[in-house]
Amino acid sequence: MSALTATVAGQELRNRATAACLAEYESEHGSFTGAELRAAADAWDRAEQLEDRWRGRMRPAMAEGPART
Repeated sequence: MSALTATVAGQELRNRATAACLAEYESEHGSFTGAELRAAADAWDRAEQLEDRWRGRMRPAMAEGPART
C-alpha cells in the first residue's frame, strides 16, 4: 500500500469514527445548536491558524493581512 493510499484510508476511518461518535452523542443529548456549531468551527479555525504559524506556513487569506477600513 502506498503512503498516499494509507494516509487517505486513515483519514476515512477517522472521519467515519468521528461521525459515529457525534451521532451517538446527538442521539443521547440532542442536536448541536447553531451557536455550538459556530463555536466549534471558530475553535477549529484558531487551532489551524496556530498550527500554520508553528509550521511556518501562512494561508492565502492570512498572507494579505487584516482588512483595513
